[in-house]
Amino acid sequence: EYQSDFVKDLASMKLNEGWTVTYWSLQVLYYIGCQQVVIVGMDHSFKQSGKPGKLEVFKGPDVNHFDESYFAGKQWHLAGLQNNEKYYRIAKKQFEQAGRKIIDATVGGKCNVRRHTSPSFSANHSPLRLAVATLLAST
Repeated sequence: EYQSDFVKDLASMKLNEGWTVTYWSLQVLYYIGCQQVVIVGMDHSFKQSGKPGKLEVFKGPDVNHFDESYFAGKQWHLAGLQNNEKYYRIAKKQFEQAGRKIIDATVGGKCNVRRHTSPSFSANHSPLRLAVATLLAST
């Protein structure tokens, strides 16, 4: 059971998955102090049919991820984009309350919870933290 919707302290290691690895990653990035998280490559669109969260074995090539073999022949839970958006709103609120930003720089992405824009990097932001944020949040 999760302690809260958005976990800021990783000591418990009970992060709320929020229906997506992106939400999980946002909690980690918040904890390590990222002031600006730039998300790249999150199209927020799945070709699937069935109830969100239903466990299935993916048959055929995986058209929903960057690599056709990502879930091919493996079990996965059907995506629940409305559930994703609920948790993205929670993350956005937590980041904004702390004066931080989440930027979705995905070209053609369908998520409307975060603002879509080109990132603006300043000298105050650690390039390593931004690189980690981009890498983690886009997987």
